[in-house]
Amino acid sequence: KFEIATGRICGAEALARYVDDRHGVVSPVKFIPQLEKENNVRFVDFFMLEEVCRLLRSWQKQSQPVLPISLNFSRCTLMEDGVVDEINRIVDKYELERSLLEIEVTESVDAMDRRILTDISQRLIQAGYRLFLDDFGAEYSNLSILSALPLSGLKLDRSLIHDLYANPTTRLVAESLIQLCHKMKIVS
Repeated sequence: KFEIATGRICGAEALARYVDDRHGVVSPVKFIPQLEKENNVRFVDFFMLEEVCRLLRSWQKQSQPVLPISLNFSRCTLMEDGVVDEINRIVDKYELERSLLEIEVTESVDAMDRRILTDISQRLIQAGYRLFLDDFGAEYSNLSILSALPLSGLKLDRSLIHDLYANPTTRLVAESLIQLCHKMKIVS
């Protein structure tokens, strides 16, 4: 991640990919739904968290600059009892500032019970993590999710910005969402 105005690197995102001998690199869009269906996605979520923590700790030990890293958590994992405690346990094991971790949830979390989603989100924020909504606009976006969650940032889906320069309507939608986020203090 970098700031457009300055070109300064300000963060990173940890992404999971599956490498298949026959098909090459497989996008999470193809394998995460199956893992969710089999109740195994938690293993990927917590593996990624552990690896991010290990990397951040390694940078600290080498006196390298440490930047926030975002990682995705499936709504299935977020709904597990004790998920925030488990996240805290892993992060604390590496003696990291929790603000270095940005938990990303996709707009599909809106399918969760709103009360449960709000509770989990508030607990993550109170524990010191930053919460981002990923892929906003990928499907039928419900704007009310912006007011329901204590978000630190919003990531627009590429479908909302793919023709940003060629389409004035796309530009207007993106500008309006950015202005709304600024007014709601949903900025990273």
